[in-house]
Amino acid sequence: MAKPLSTTTWATDATITTSPDATENGATPVVDPGAGYRGQGFVPGLPFVGTYVNYVLNLLCQWIVYLNGITTDAQFLASLFAWTGTHTFTPSTAATNGITATGNTTGAGGRFTGGGSGHGVHGTSAGSHGGVFSTSASGYYGVNCIGWGPGHGCVGTGGATGAGSVGIGGATSGAGILGLGDGGAVPIMGKQGVHGVGGTDNPGVVGQGGVGSNGTGGEFTGGSAAPGVIGQGGSGAAGGEFTGGSNGHGVEGTGVGSGAGGVFEGGTSNHAVRISSGASDYCHIVMTNGVSAAPSAAADGCIWFASDGIYLRADGVTYAFKATGIWIGGVQKVVYP
Repeated sequence: MAKPLSTTTWATDATITTSPDATENGATPVVDPGAGYRGQGFVPGLPFVGTYVNYVLNLLCQWIVYLNGITTDAQFLASLFAWTGTHTFTPSTAATNGITATGNTTGAGGRFTGGGSGHGVHGTSAGSHGGVFSTSASGYYGVNCIGWGPGHGCVGTGGATGAGSVGIGGATSGAGILGLGDGGAVPIMGKQGVHGVGGTDNPGVVGQGGVGSNGTGGEFTGGSAAPGVIGQGGSGAAGGEFTGGSNGHGVEGTGVGSGAGGVFEGGTSNHAVRISSGASDYCHIVMTNGVSAAPSAAADGCIWFASDGIYLRADGVTYAFKATGIWIGGVQKVVYP
């Protein structure tokens, strides 16, 4: 059946004006007959009441006009799902979603706004699964959180010994968690990609490497002219503290190109580097380059250690302290007996 080309209305005047009985003029044309009459309808033998019929026809016409005005799926859904109460959705088929929503082109599958100080979405898990689970298409975010004003995009609060947020990297070198700093407006915490604040005596960030031989606890790459890591200690505390694994070095630095393996600058009244050996029978510093000639960039004040002795550069002259004596400018000046 095709949709009718027109709609109609019924009994929309405020008062009756054309009744043959003048006493009826001025009365209301629509009267609710009440629950009793609506339950039984028109009873045979009782007089016909026009205002009751007007009530029924008026209500039917209101629905006809309303439904005729719904011309799109969005209007239809909005008319059905303008919920004001609490609703629970439990699918009858096992292992199926309670709600499935798919956005159109750039539209979200679902958009939720919390009330007042409430959350937009609150997920509670049952058993060992996450409260919220998100899967993205290839190359897109599983979860995209955007904070408003000084607010955080995502906040995770762990329970008891559980982490606030856990990121599991992709199978082919995908990061578990990727933090991108805001390069535009300055958020409340600055422009850091990741900002960790530890509680009382706990670290702000903890990185644990994978079980493989190349699984590092953390990898940091600086910008074009910025350090990969900046460590600033609290009052009286070190900016960074590193402990090597079994037989491993606490810190290893390898320069690239013309970059040094490590650069240290002391404070206004302190040393650039302060080193203590782990045991009394070990040296504080051991440096080896395997040659006795001066490094190509040796300048005054440079000290280096080789397999045959200790070398230093002063006033443009190289001094060597070896087991057999002291050498100055490549000539032995002191011979040990």
